[in-house]
Amino acid sequence: MINAAPAPPLFALAIQIDTRAPHMLDIHWAPLVGACVMKKEAWGKIPPQARKAMLKAAAEAGQEIRAHSRKESDDAVAAMKKRGLTVHEMTPDLEAKWRAGAEEIYPDLRGRIVPAEIFDEVQNLLKEYRAAGGKK
Repeated sequence: MINAAPAPPLFALAIQIDTRAPHMLDIHWAPLVGACVMKKEAWGKIPPQARKAMLKAAAEAGQEIRAHSRKESDDAVAAMKKRGLTVHEMTPDLEAKWRAGAEEIYPDLRGRIVPAEIFDEVQNLLKEYRAAGGKK
């Protein structure tokens, strides 16, 4: 009765989801799954120069992690294709339908799961990013 399941490619490969669900929609849509959280009090105890170095190192690590995870995803999809996975390309029309479906739940997210001010800020940043030619 289940006809769709969201899963990052590396996870899908690891659990061999493609052996039971041999079709994949090529939609690059995944949740953020990690962060480094520090109390403001602890951050304030770190000297400003060290904070600057830590932020620089974190940004560089983030770029490296992003690059590696994208390669891992591409490699996972290639491995599943060898086993018979069929990948369906995302068309602009289908993407618009996915976005519309996702946006239907925004009222349930905003203020209930995600604080309203953070939700609004992310939406504004996303609009700016897309307007500047960033990827969807």
